[in-house]
Amino acid sequence: MANEWRIVLAGVLSITPVSWALGQSAPQAESNTNGQLEEVVVTAQRRGENLQSVPISVSAIDADSLQASGVSSTQDLGMVAAGLSMEQATGSLQPHIRGIGTSANGPGIESPVAIYVDGVYYANALGSVLTLNDIERVEVLKGPQGTLFGRNTTGGLIQIISKDPSQEFSGREQVSYGDYQDVIDNFYVTGGLTSALASDLSFHYEHQGQGYGTNIFNGSPVDRMDHDYALRNKYLLQASDTTQVRLSLDYEDKLTSLFTAHPINEGTSGAANAIVLNSPVDGGPFPLGGQRDVDLYVNSLGKLESGGGTLNIKQDLGPLTLTSITAYRDAIWRFDIDIGFVPIDSASLPAAQRDSQFSQEFQLASGQSAGLKWAAGLYYFWAKDSWDPLQIQLRGPESAPLPGINIDYRDQQRTNSFAAYAQATQEIFANTNLTLGARYTYETKNFEGSNTVSFPGLPIPTTVTSLVTSAYPDHLHEDKPSYRVSLDHNFTENLMSYVSWTTGFKSGGYNISAPNESPYAPETVESWEVGTKTEWLDHRFRFNASAFHYDYKDIQIGYFIAGSEAFRNGAEAQLYGLDVEFDAVLTKGLTFSGGLEWLHDRFLSFPDAPIAVPGVACTTTTDAPLCVGSAANNRLPYAPNIAFDVGLHYTTEILANRMDVDLRDSYTSQWFGSPDNTVYQAPFHVLNAAVQWTDQSGHFSASLWGKNLTNTFYAEGVFEAPQGVGRTLGAPRTFGLSATYRFGAHSRS
Repeated sequence: MANEWRIVLAGVLSITPVSWALGQSAPQAESNTNGQLEEVVVTAQRRGENLQSVPISVSAIDADSLQASGVSSTQDLGMVAAGLSMEQATGSLQPHIRGIGTSANGPGIESPVAIYVDGVYYANALGSVLTLNDIERVEVLKGPQGTLFGRNTTGGLIQIISKDPSQEFSGREQVSYGDYQDVIDNFYVTGGLTSALASDLSFHYEHQGQGYGTNIFNGSPVDRMDHDYALRNKYLLQASDTTQVRLSLDYEDKLTSLFTAHPINEGTSGAANAIVLNSPVDGGPFPLGGQRDVDLYVNSLGKLESGGGTLNIKQDLGPLTLTSITAYRDAIWRFDIDIGFVPIDSASLPAAQRDSQFSQEFQLASGQSAGLKWAAGLYYFWAKDSWDPLQIQLRGPESAPLPGINIDYRDQQRTNSFAAYAQATQEIFANTNLTLGARYTYETKNFEGSNTVSFPGLPIPTTVTSLVTSAYPDHLHEDKPSYRVSLDHNFTENLMSYVSWTTGFKSGGYNISAPNESPYAPETVESWEVGTKTEWLDHRFRFNASAFHYDYKDIQIGYFIAGSEAFRNGAEAQLYGLDVEFDAVLTKGLTFSGGLEWLHDRFLSFPDAPIAVPGVACTTTTDAPLCVGSAANNRLPYAPNIAFDVGLHYTTEILANRMDVDLRDSYTSQWFGSPDNTVYQAPFHVLNAAVQWTDQSGHFSASLWGKNLTNTFYAEGVFEAPQGVGRTLGAPRTFGLSATYRFGAHSRS
């Protein structure tokens, strides 16, 4: 492994001399005209900077590029950021960056790939499935970001920046219709309310009349968005020449079965005979009508209500800037899923997950022109995550000889987290910058709850048991530091290289979905990265590359026990790989962009890995029917060795009207669903395309689009439980038409 890492490192460094030579020959552009690439500004270091000067691996995608690539929600972002995969299970996102992410979901289960919206951390994975209607850009930061962004960024983070309101009146109305009777309406308007106050309003609506599949048992549609309403309202007050106040409010109401669990008929168990998930196999141990159909007693259906508000106050103090960000969020997710995997009344899981959070951050930072660029801050985070309730209903063969058993969990976890951080960048030699950062986090978690067991229809008394026992404490605390050290050097105006060392951690907690299981400890990662950022050919070709090496310890691995998900630690893994991204102007109006990631990942030690697939040999059994065994030398869940995306965009004029053509292909190699490496998703492509016509006034446009044009059958998520193996499916091939009307000052010309 060490030799392979040296080869990767040498490969990145070997790029530097070529890039340097080409960079020296390219004159500095005076503007972004004449077919040159636009400068990309990112806030990866909590201040606005040119992407090419930031010593971090960052993918930045603006709103136009997102729309052209067919990206309409955070769940689609893997199409445009190589190394980012956006798995989904039971309605929750499970993003992975460079093989690091979570494979479990539920109250209090936070992801090691954090999602930030306008500087606010969204702890709840349910509220992270956002529509991208009023977005300015999305930044994907790869690698640990624990210094400036804190805990739970061991894999990296996704940063979503929404548009600011404008004093000039403008807006957009877009209506789309696609197959499966899918109707989408996106509306955005902005304008000044007074000379100092501007506001905007964004609205999203979607209704899908037909499901991608059918539940044969009762004929109901499955994998369908019944409705999705999302509303966001933002205010920008220029209180004085030195004071800006932003207030953002949002709300979403969604009813969906897109998270339906499709059972897999495994046939002969064992790694050698693992099911290839994108082959046309039956969905379970019973005859089905088609790949996307199920035959279940209970329809998977979930309703999400979420919302919150953010108050951002920025005060210019001359050489310093003081920022305060106050935010509150609340979400409730009610769902019912069939965990018996059969068309009889056997086992179901109706539940209500409630997540609330509050955060307050104060940050003091140097001005952009300062020689020493620094930021320091204090951060507080509070959360209450609960099941209200989580029910396991057993009937028939699952409860025999009793006619029925109901198990009702009502429990909650409270989190209080405090942090102080500082990071500074100083030029130590000509064109050479040193960055030092540190963060200290102190966190406590409390747990309480009860368990009710009842026997419907029988004269057996109901039992209520407190879940706080001597088996584990009702109070956890942890204090962890995070560090960053990086050195970057500008060889020319168009070539920068860097090397960095960073650490991060994801906090531990209680298994509130399986409260009889022990609490889990924090996981940690130590990262080395070397990279280069270049622009060639008079700013017509941008090429960035980085090589990385991770030591990943105490990995929190999800597993199923008694129908619920839980976490356990104990694993140690090593990951290393190579990231490449490029943008090129091929000719006038024709651009080519893409990215590639090569990843090597292996568990070095994991003696008690959960092995849930029936029939797979295990060395010991601790929690029947859960097997445990060694996963040493196995690959990590959701960690493809190769992932890439490439896109072409062509713009031309026809009779004074504008025509845009977009084509994007995303490829993902094989990945496994769990540490036992038994069930896997085979390599697959997803191909999107769009053609858009815009009239010469810029007010009206119409587009024809298609997603997953090759109709690839693939899984977005996989779970292995004692009852069987299930998957969440990606969408099939879809086509549609969109019509857009732009009005006001910012109509596209």
